[in-house]
Amino acid sequence: MATDKKTSVLVKSSLPEFLDTEGPKFQAFIRAYYEWMETSNQVTDRAKNLLNYADIDQTQSEFIDWFRREILADFPKSVLADKALLYQRIVDLYKSKGSENAYKLLFRILYNEEIEFYYPGQDLLKVSDGRWTKETSVRLAAPFVGNLEDMGGENIVGVTSGATAKVRRVSSTLETGINVFELFLSSVSGTFKDNEIVKNTANTLSGLVISSTGPLQGIIIQYGGAQHTNGDRVSLTSASGSGASGIVTGTTGQSIAPLIVNGGSGYRVGDSTSITISGGDGSGANFEVSALSNTEVIKTFDDVISDLRETKIDANTYITSNSGAISANLAIANSSTVLSAALGTTDNVAGAISAIRSITRGSNYTVAPGVTAKDQDIFDLRLPDGSGGFKGNNAELGAELVAGALTNVLIDTFGTGYNRSDIVTITNTTNPAAENGLAAPLVSGIITYPGKYTDTKGFISWNNRLQDNYYYQEFSYSLRTTQTVDTYREIVKNVTHSAGTRLFGDHKISSNVSLSLVADSYSYLLIDNVTLQANTTFGSSNIGRYLDNVGNISSTESFETDHNVIGIPEQFINPTPIVYNLTSALYQADANEYEANTVSQLQSNTFNTIVDVPQIGKPVVE
Repeated sequence: MATDKKTSVLVKSSLPEFLDTEGPKFQAFIRAYYEWMETSNQVTDRAKNLLNYADIDQTQSEFIDWFRREILADFPKSVLADKALLYQRIVDLYKSKGSENAYKLLFRILYNEEIEFYYPGQDLLKVSDGRWTKETSVRLAAPFVGNLEDMGGENIVGVTSGATAKVRRVSSTLETGINVFELFLSSVSGTFKDNEIVKNTANTLSGLVISSTGPLQGIIIQYGGAQHTNGDRVSLTSASGSGASGIVTGTTGQSIAPLIVNGGSGYRVGDSTSITISGGDGSGANFEVSALSNTEVIKTFDDVISDLRETKIDANTYITSNSGAISANLAIANSSTVLSAALGTTDNVAGAISAIRSITRGSNYTVAPGVTAKDQDIFDLRLPDGSGGFKGNNAELGAELVAGALTNVLIDTFGTGYNRSDIVTITNTTNPAAENGLAAPLVSGIITYPGKYTDTKGFISWNNRLQDNYYYQEFSYSLRTTQTVDTYREIVKNVTHSAGTRLFGDHKISSNVSLSLVADSYSYLLIDNVTLQANTTFGSSNIGRYLDNVGNISSTESFETDHNVIGIPEQFINPTPIVYNLTSALYQADANEYEANTVSQLQSNTFNTIVDVPQIGKPVVE
């Protein structure tokens, strides 16, 4: 390194003048000597460049190692980073000592590798350490101002309520033909209201809070059903909405079930027998006869005598009605016909009541009502039952209070599309034998979702670990790298390790696998006078194709295609169609890979897609 501060130029002015004439050679010698001393690496040059040698940007290569000894004493000589640049920027590493960035920089310098960190203290089991959150959202519909997809990150305000919030994210859906944007909020202040305009603070985006349809947020139970138990899962559906579900959190014993003391006789099943529930202090119960025992056939008469008014009957005249329909028997009867033979009859299976079905069990009963059963058609025949009564009106029934009428359901899945005017049916999915309940839906454009844990912190018997004061503790950390811990332990401890912490190392092992896929496809499809269009959906792959330009094929000839695929195929964005004209041809493809919809579809002059396209890419036949 030469210097610009020359001493040799001062030689002539420093020597006596007589040397100009008496000693010019001596004068030249002295000048040459100083010039030599000023050349690179000589004494004068070194002396005048001492400050430059101390600057790593200007120093000589022979002094670099001395810099390493001073500022990189703990580093090995063989590092992958550029040494000059490393010496200049090493201060950044020292300033960030103990941080993740310092460790990352160190491993880039030493091994040119990116490392990962794991802190065992993150997985320690701690009491009540779960992160519990509740999400709040506002659902907006037309009229819109601007594109509400851009609401993310905006601060919003309710025009009527004055409530404010920040939008974390936006979700858009189409419900019953209506575009709905759901804004998920944070930092909520105040309470937004249904049917108010919500806008951003810049007044460039806005929408109306929709409240007529939406997720089911609550219900008002109108009929509690029966046999429900706290903890049962229930689904909630209506004519408009679905997907909501919840858990039974409240029941009461205010519904009733039928009791049979004496089944009587002469009763029929279903609506033929009228069951009357009277008394008690509840309402809504409805029963019907569902089974009989000790059955018999009882005839009932179909003709109504009043339809025969103003009709003349004699020995030679068949009976006809002047005012209504009569049975076929009565239409051919005359005055000599026995009445029981002339009237139209029906054979009825009747018997003792052995089972009663609860159509509804009612609600709000605290006192059991009375229950009676009467089959009017059978009773009108006044058939004695042998016990002083008449068949069709001699059963002894009652009712008893039963538990399990719904009083409260906690909804944890809100579903979608519920209309506030449609009644919700509550179906017990845990106990299918339970009687369904009915409720009025609560629908609002402001939704508070059920709370949830965002992680498993504090969960017992989960993935959390007990503290062992060694690996699983708050002050340990593990470096995940392909290097073994013995190769870097001392360097890390001397350069980036923080006092009071414990170092561990996880060795990452990775391998590269070369994979080749071969797909052979065969299936047999009989095709009659159709045109096949095959769209090949292979992407970057090695494909052998043997069907190009095959033209017409005879009715019994078979042909096959082999596609050899190397690597993972990518689907063409715009596949090129290849058209084949086949006449009564037998097309071979694998039945598991290519599946025809129907035989008739294959034999028609026009048929649509007859095969499915596997994900890895196969020909599509249309």
